[in-house]
Parts: sequence; structure tokens; C-alpha cells
Amino acid sequence: MALIDINYEYRRAIIQFDNPLPLECYQARELLFFAKSKRNEPTYVKIPVQYMELDIGNRFVPTTQPEKILALAMQDYGATRVGFLIDGQYQYHEVMTFTNQVIQRAIDPLRINTSYISLPKKPGRVAVFTQTYNEGDMLLYWEKYYASLVGYENLYVLDNASTDGSCARLNPKTSIIHMPVAPVDHEHFAQAQGYLQRFLLLKYDWVIKTDTDELITCEGDLVETLANTPPGIYMPPVAVEVVHDIKNEARFDFSGSVGSQRKHFVTGTKFLIRPVICSEHTTWTSGNHTSFEIPAKLPGFIVAHLKYFDQDFLLSKNKKWAAMTQTDNETKNCKQISTLQELGLQEIYDWSEKEIADRMADEPIELPDWFAKKI
Repeated sequence: MALIDINYEYRRAIIQFDNPLPLECYQARELLFFAKSKRNEPTYVKIPVQYMELDIGNRFVPTTQPEKILALAMQDYGATRVGFLIDGQYQYHEVMTFTNQVIQRAIDPLRINTSYISLPKKPGRVAVFTQTYNEGDMLLYWEKYYASLVGYENLYVLDNASTDGSCARLNPKTSIIHMPVAPVDHEHFAQAQGYLQRFLLLKYDWVIKTDTDELITCEGDLVETLANTPPGIYMPPVAVEVVHDIKNEARFDFSGSVGSQRKHFVTGTKFLIRPVICSEHTTWTSGNHTSFEIPAKLPGFIVAHLKYFDQDFLLSKNKKWAAMTQTDNETKNCKQISTLQELGLQEIYDWSEKEIADRMADEPIELPDWFAKKI
């Protein structure tokens, strides 16, 4: 069997094959993983790999995050195989299995110990939550938008010890979870959000997780659409950047709608297409860009990203990030804060202006007529 472990120094899965391998395997640059989906359909995935010398010995190290390997294997655990493509043939493949360390970390004892409990029908249909720190009017806009879809009583805000008074301005029906002051660490954020989602799924059929500057929409009624959607973990298939046309559009008025004030929509980055519409436990990775569980795309849904929708907002956001502290882990894995901290005030202004100019130069995306009316 091919034994899968996690090396936390490299933050990668490591693989040790049982059987002796020919030299050509050690020179391979790709591994081929074979599994079967829940529908019993074959799934093949090629993943880049390096054969590396580690403290514990030489191992194959796939150059992808461990959760992708785990998610693939867990679809068909006990039967998933990994091997090599040699001269076009799938060879030297072995069944994958995990070390005890991986199994212990992958299992949720709380879920196992309560799995026999027959819970009553969930009283809530859809909850939406976000995490915030000094988002000002943007947080209020997020609340207004999602309250119009699911109601204030179904909104939840993880507050990272904001000091700008924005949380105090929220509707009394919106639930706020106050967190202690701590340096920025997106891995810890993802962990906290995962625990909150698990809690909310005890009471709601669906839980949507967004940043404060993300608007998820569909043509019909959101709650009714999800009521007719099979259970699962989904991501919107289309991501849109809303861009401030500085020459022709005024500063954004938060009392109005985005669609009535902004007309330049471009294709959003692939990192916005992430698992955020869920009826099942979701184990997000740093930045929420992916999850341990394999998501599906939910047709008809669009996520609108408002990072570039107002020049003043973007400037204030970049200034805020430049003033924040971060853990050593965050410094190593995300350069956003450290990059901005190296800039002076004028340079941050120029940086923000260039970000919007770069997005304005992108080709506009063709969108359905209902989209601008919804946001």
C-alpha cells in the first residue's frame, strides 16, 4: 500500500510506496490518482510531485495542499490508488492508506459520538455569516443585502475586535460573536469559521459564508432556490469583479444599490469560486479558497466581489491591512500585509489606484439581465 502522511514543515502530503520502484518512477514529475465518486464514476487526477530527501527519509511529495489528496482519497477510501504514467501506461500503482496521525486529525469525535442522535427538523432554512474587522459602511451594506434575502435574525457576524463602532450599528436581530484581539492568521480564521458553520448547521438547512465585500445572488428567491437544491457543498460557477469607473461614476453611496451605481463588471479571479453554499460540514483551508471536502458548482449562482467597486473603499481597506499585525505563520504564507507595510501612504494610494485601473482594463463580462437588478 502507498502510505500517506503529512509533513508539517513543508505543509504537504508525503507518500511512501510499499513495493520497490524502478528508477524511472523516482524521476517522475506527476502522480496519477484514481478513485470513484459517490456516483461510482471513475475519477482521475494528475498531481505534480517531487521525490525529496526529508529527515525521515526520501519520500514522494505532491506539490499540492494535503487536503486535496485527502479529499480525493476519502471519496473511495480503501480503494483509491496512486501510481505512475510510464510510456502512457498506468503502472506501479498501489492502494492509498493513511498513517494514524492523519486519521486522528481527520476524524471529528464530536460528530461520531452524536451521530446516533435523531435531531428534530431544523427550524431555520438559510443562515449567512461573515467575519469582520473595522469594515465600516461595508459591513452595514453586507447586512442590508443579506437581510433582504434571509432576514436579520438569520445573519451572524464574527467580529475580530473591531474598534470603528460598525458592529454596534448593526440591527439588534443580527447575531454578533465578539472575538478577542489577535494577530491576523487566515488558518485560524478558517478554523473558527468551520466551527461556527458546524454549529449553525445544527439549526439551519443551509449556511452561506461570505466576506463582507461579497454578494451571492441567483435569479429567483435565494431561500426557495436552495430549498429545491440537493444537499451538498457548492460554489458559484461565476465570479464577477465590480469595478469603479472613476472617470464616469461618483463615490459609492451606501444607501443605494451596487447595480444602480456601477456598470463595469469583469471576470473575477478563480479564488472567488469557492465552497460557500453548504448544507454539510465544510472544512475550509486558509483564505476559504478550497475545502477538504470536494465541492460542486451550483448553476445559476453568481458571486459579486466589491473589492474594487469604490476607490475610497479600496484605499481605506489597503490602509487598514497595512496597519495590522500578523502571526509568523501568516507572514510566511500570505504576503498581503507585509507587502502593504513596506509602502508609504502615497504609495498605498498609487497602489490602490493602479489596482482599479488594471481591473478597468479587463474586458467586460456578459451577464444576465437580472444580475445588476439583484445587487
